[in-house]
Formats: sequence, structure tokens, C-alpha cells
Amino acid sequence: MLEIKDAEKTCAQDIYRKCGLDFCGDSDHCMLAKDGEETVGFALFKIADGCITLLKLSAEEPLVLADALLRSALFYAANHGIMEARFASTVNGALIKKLGFCDDPKTGRMNITELFHSCGGCK
Repeated sequence: MLEIKDAEKTCAQDIYRKCGLDFCGDSDHCMLAKDGEETVGFALFKIADGCITLLKLSAEEPLVLADALLRSALFYAANHGIMEARFASTVNGALIKKLGFCDDPKTGRMNITELFHSCGGCK
């Protein structure tokens, strides 16, 4: 059974390090997708200055997993009052567009309100 949850700090630090990213503390987060004991994907993101910035989305296939990880990260932000969303250059902008969260990947901006609509792009 697939489970996606906010990773514990030490686990998040390890994943950041493996991805070559600096872990800066409470602003850095990792949503971890597990199927039983096996890790099948993750989303790394930073929350700072009223904005969530997606830093890494490990799973691009299947699309439904990528969609679930992205939605989990955005939902975490929305639950903390964050409604501005961006993605870093380390993220595949075409994938974010395909999932329906941005119209123009060149801007690096995501429309977090799409979180509250169906996942039309994950098919």
C-alpha cells in the first residue's frame, strides 16, 4: 500500500545530501512515498518567505506517483497558509505543466489552487 508522508528530519537530511542539496533546517522538507518498506519516490521542498519552492521531484513515472508527491507537498504548504508556489530549475518544468500546475514552465511558478481540482494531467 502506497503511503506519502512528511519525512522525519534525519531522513530528509540524508535525501537532501544524496541529491547534492543543502539542508537548512526547519524550512526544508521531504515528502516520502513508500510502498511497504520500499521508498518509491520523494519530493524535496523549501518553505520560506510565504512561498513553497519545489527543489526535486524524484518520480516522473508513473505520472500518478509524480502527481501524488507534488500534491502532497503543495497540500502541506496550503495547510500552513502558503499559497504561493514555485519550482526550481532542478525540477522538470514540462512535467509540472503536464500535471496541470503551470501554464508556462519558464516562469517557475505553479498555480497552487490547482491542488483543489481533479488530477486531469496525471492520466
